[in-house]
Amino acid sequence: MLVAAKLSFAQQSLKYENGGGPSGNGASTTDKTVTIYNGDAGVYSPATTVTYSLSNQQYASIEGNNSVPGLVFGAAVNGSGNTPNTAPYYGLMNRLGGSGNTHYSTNGATPAIAVANDYTVSLMTIGDALLNANGSN
Repeated sequence: MLVAAKLSFAQQSLKYENGGGPSGNGASTTDKTVTIYNGDAGVYSPATTVTYSLSNQQYASIEGNNSVPGLVFGAAVNGSGNTPNTAPYYGLMNRLGGSGNTHYSTNGATPAIAVANDYTVSLMTIGDALLNANGSN
C-alpha cells in the first residue's frame, strides 16, 4: 500500500506597510519604490521591491501650470487654483476617499487588508483642461 502525504501551507498576503515606501510630498513624476511586506510579519524574503514610474504622458501640463502633467504622485485637489496641493507619496489606504476593508480582497490569503494599517502609493489624475505637449487642448 502506498500512502502519499502533502503538506499544505496557508498563502500569506503581500502588503505595503509603514516605512516601506518613499518619504515626502508632491506633486511629482519621479519614480517611487516600495518594499513588499509578508502580510503583517515583516519584510518579504527575499527582499522584493516595486518601482512605479510615469513616462510618455500625452498631457504634459495642466492649464495655468505648465510644470504639472496630468498624472502625478502625491498630490491633492486645490479648490482655489491650478497648482495641486501637496500630499504624501506613500500613506495609509484610508487617507482619502472613505476606502474600507471590504473594498479589497487578498483572495483568502491572510492577513486581510486593513485600510487603517496598510499603505499605498498616492496617484492623482488632474483633468483641469489638459494640454498636449504642443500646448493645444
